[in-house]
Amino acid sequence: MTDLTITNVVFTPSRLEERDGGLMGWIECQLGDLRLDGIALRRTREGRITLGFPARRSSGGTKHYYFRPSSDRARREIEMAILGELRAST
Repeated sequence: MTDLTITNVVFTPSRLEERDGGLMGWIECQLGDLRLDGIALRRTREGRITLGFPARRSSGGTKHYYFRPSSDRARREIEMAILGELRAST
């Protein structure tokens, strides 16, 4: 990926009953002039922290993302940048 500058990261914790399913909360952030909202922060069963990107499902069940990383490498870089900003702000 090229220059990835993520700023203004805001975390909103999930409700207690949502945490049993691994949902820790929601993230919004700034990527250049683009505001990204609705990113889920989750803990996997293995204990890994991951991001989930917002999507809708069609009536046929197909998932359509509003935005998402284009590759696994991009996903890792975005996760590192957002989680790094979260750690720095706490």
